[in-house]
Amino acid sequence: MPKAVFFGTSIPLLAEIHSCCELTAVVTEKSRLSDELADFCTTRKVQLLVANKSGDIPLLDAEIGICFGFGLIFQTAFLEKNAYPIINIHPGSLKTNRGRHPLHWNIFLNERDTHVVFHQITPNIDEGPVLLETSFLRNPDWSLSTLEDKVLSYAVHNISQVIQDYLQSKREFPVTRDGAYRPRFNPPSDINPDQMDSRELIALAKIQSKYGGLKVGSNFYIDAKLATPAFKESNWQVYKCKDNVFVALKEKEP
Repeated sequence: MPKAVFFGTSIPLLAEIHSCCELTAVVTEKSRLSDELADFCTTRKVQLLVANKSGDIPLLDAEIGICFGFGLIFQTAFLEKNAYPIINIHPGSLKTNRGRHPLHWNIFLNERDTHVVFHQITPNIDEGPVLLETSFLRNPDWSLSTLEDKVLSYAVHNISQVIQDYLQSKREFPVTRDGAYRPRFNPPSDINPDQMDSRELIALAKIQSKYGGLKVGSNFYIDAKLATPAFKESNWQVYKCKDNVFVALKEKEP
């Protein structure tokens, strides 16, 4: 089996990689280190390494690297010295949704499909050869956390075959050039619903539910849906948006 290094924290993905590769090391950020990840590595005798910044990413002996949800950027100097290719799993189209927060933008822009792209990392971010691209229809009712779980399931389902195809194939993989980069997703810290479109308000609630809720005044909300002015349901508050559409926001439990 090929020697592999994983960059990230996902236990389901790690387990799948471990089943098809000799997993020699896991590299994660200090802020994302968990007991579950430490237990996984200890039980399987896999080296667990922590990086605080890009310059801390170690050079290791391997045939392939896999990166998913890793918050540090691989610097050009590292990639030039590194002896093995690194496959990144990007949850967004490289044509329209490159950058750090593709799933946030996927929800906020109300995109119909969610893409999962396996591509090789190069010095130009999100511009490496595409090994596999797949997509699925996004349910508009899904929260950010639910959408992340769906993406993870696609990553787990495909990663073994992607590794095998990449290491064994002699063909050149296509490169997606001139794609659009999205900026870091920075929602306002406090929301005024009557100054927002209803679609944007619902999207922000779906996104911010992962981070403790959407703040409106002194309240935090973890879900949203279209409503009528007369809508009444426990723990839901109705707001009128600037497009004259009513949205009900679900209050976060104390």
